[in-house]
Amino acid sequence: MSETVVVGLAAIVIIGVAAQWLATVIRVPSILLLLGAGLAAGPILGWLDPDELFGDLLAPFVSLAVGVILFEGGLSLKIRELEGIAGATWRLVSLGAITTWATLWFASAWLLNLSQGLAALLGAILIVSGPTVIIPLLRQIRPTRRIGAILRWEGILIDAIGAMFAVIVFETIIAGQVDRTLAETAQDIGVFLLVGAGVGGAVAAVMIPLLRRFRIPEFLHSGVSLMMALSAFTVANLIRDESGLLATIVLGLALANQPFVSVKSIVEFSETIRVLLIAVLFIVLAAQMEFVALLDLGFGGLALLAVAILIARPLAVAVSTIGSDLTKRERVFISAVAPRGIVAASISSVFATELALAGVEGAETLVPAAFLVILGTAFFYGLGAAPLAKRLGVALPDPRGVLIVGADLVAREIAHGLKAAGVEVTVVSTNRAEDYSARMSGLTTRYTSVLNERIDDRLLFTNALVLALTVNDEYNSLICLRMSQYFGQAGTFQMRRPEGPGTPRTMASPQLRGRPVFGGDLDHGTLESRLAEGHEIKATTLSESFDYDAYQRQNDNLAGLLFIVDTYGRALPRTVEGEPKNRKPRPGEKVVGIVPPDPKKAKVTAKTAEQNS
Repeated sequence: MSETVVVGLAAIVIIGVAAQWLATVIRVPSILLLLGAGLAAGPILGWLDPDELFGDLLAPFVSLAVGVILFEGGLSLKIRELEGIAGATWRLVSLGAITTWATLWFASAWLLNLSQGLAALLGAILIVSGPTVIIPLLRQIRPTRRIGAILRWEGILIDAIGAMFAVIVFETIIAGQVDRTLAETAQDIGVFLLVGAGVGGAVAAVMIPLLRRFRIPEFLHSGVSLMMALSAFTVANLIRDESGLLATIVLGLALANQPFVSVKSIVEFSETIRVLLIAVLFIVLAAQMEFVALLDLGFGGLALLAVAILIARPLAVAVSTIGSDLTKRERVFISAVAPRGIVAASISSVFATELALAGVEGAETLVPAAFLVILGTAFFYGLGAAPLAKRLGVALPDPRGVLIVGADLVAREIAHGLKAAGVEVTVVSTNRAEDYSARMSGLTTRYTSVLNERIDDRLLFTNALVLALTVNDEYNSLICLRMSQYFGQAGTFQMRRPEGPGTPRTMASPQLRGRPVFGGDLDHGTLESRLAEGHEIKATTLSESFDYDAYQRQNDNLAGLLFIVDTYGRALPRTVEGEPKNRKPRPGEKVVGIVPPDPKKAKVTAKTAEQNS
C-alpha cells in the first residue's frame, strides 16, 4: 500500500510539472495540459484515484494549497501598477463580481433547474478566476501594461471576493434563512473583510519588522514566510470561514510593497511552490471528475457555459468600466478573459459534499457544473485570447530586440552591426557623452540606469536579451543579476574583460554574472584593439552559394563571429561554449562578425593619412 501511495504522489508531481514544461514549449496555457493529464489519469485510464490516495486529507490539503497560491499572488501585486486603473480594477471586483453573480445565478436556476439557493451558490462559485489560471495566460498573451495589471489584480482579488459570496450563500442554505435581510448580508461581508484584512495585516505587522531588523536569517526567509502565510490562513479561517484567502493575499501584498527589505528570495521560493501546487491541484481535482456527471448536464450545462462567456463577462466589464479611460479595444479584450480556476473547483467540491450530507436536493450538480465551466473557459480563453489580443492590437509584439547596456566605441559598433542585420537595438547608458555619441550615430538610446527600481516597460517587453558591454566587469555582473529576473539567465549576457597580470579573475562565479559572450578569444580589450586597427563589425547574409565556410574563407578565417540572426530576426549571441545552439550559421541567416580591414580600403586610408601629414 505504501509503495502505491509513493508511486501515486510521485506520478502526480512528475506529470504536473512535465505538463507545465511542455505548455511553455508549445506555447499553450498550462491549465489545458494539466486538466487533460488529470482527466486522462483519472476517469479515462483509471490510473489515479485521489480519494483513495489522500483520503480525508484531500480537502484540507486543497484548502491550504490554495491559500499558499494566493499568498504568492499577493506577492506579485505592486501598488504602483494601479496608477490610472484603480477605479476600473476596484469596480471589476465589486460591481463586476455582483453582476457576474446575478447573471449566473438566474442562468443556473433556469438552465439547470436548480433551486434558487443552489443557483445562487453556483453563481457565487463561478465568480472566481484566480492566479492559477490568469497568470500563466497573461504570460502567454503578453498584453499591454495596464491591461495586464487590471487582469492580474482582478484575478487575485476575485478569489477572495467569490469565496466570500459563496460562504454567505452556503450558510444561508444550511441555516434555511432564505429571507436573510440586506443588513445581515452587509454585516457578513463586513466581518469577512475585517477578519481577512485584519489577520493578514497583523501578521504582516509582525513579519516586516523582523525582516527589517534582520531577526530572521536569510536562509530562513522562505520557510518563515510560508509559516506566516499558513498561520494567517488558518487563524482567519478559524474566525470566519474562507477569510483566510483574503488574509494570505493581504500578507503577500504588504510584503511586496514595503520599502524596507528585499523579498526576492521569498518571491522566488513562492513561485517554485506555486508551480508544484498548481501541478498537484489541477491533476488531482480533474482526476476526481466523472464524465457521466458532465454528460448528465446536457444542453443546459453548455448553455450555462455560453452565458458565462458571452453574457456574464461582457456585461460585468461594461458595468465596471463606465467612465474609465479604457479604450473600446481594451474593454473588448478584458471582456474576453475570465478563465475559472482551482478555487472554483475546490470550493464546489467542499460545499457539494457538505450539502449532500445535509440532504439538500440537487447538490450533486454543483461539481460537474463548476468543472464544465472551468474546462470550457480554459479552452475558450486559452486558445482564443492570444489571437484576439493580437487582432485588437493590445498585445505586445514578440520580443526580438537587443538591449545593450554601455555606449563606448565597442558597444556602439556592435549595436550598428546588429542594426544592419535588421535587429532592433536599444542602447542604454549613464554616461552623458557616450549617450550623445551613440544617438548622433543613429542609434536608439536611453539615458537611464537599468538598476533603477522602476524600469521602463518598453525596455523589458520589446527586447529578448540584454548585453552588458561596459568596461567595468563588476558593473556588468550587477546589471546581469538585476536583469535576470526579467530576461532569465538564458537571456542575460556580459562581455569578458581582458585578463592579464594583476587582473582579478571573476569568471569562477557564474551565479554572480551573466553568460559570457563572443568566445574565449574576443574580450572587450581585443575588440577595442581590432577596431583601432581598422577591423569592422559587419552584417552579412548567407546563401546556398555563399555559406559560412565561404564567409570565413573570404575573410582569411580571421572573421570573429559575434551573432547569428536567424530567419525570424532573432539575434543569437555566440557564447563561450561555441556558436549559438552549437551549430554553424545556415543559408538564409545573417552573421554579425568582426572582419579584418579590406586591403584596398586600408591602402587608400594609409595613402590619405600620408598626404594629410
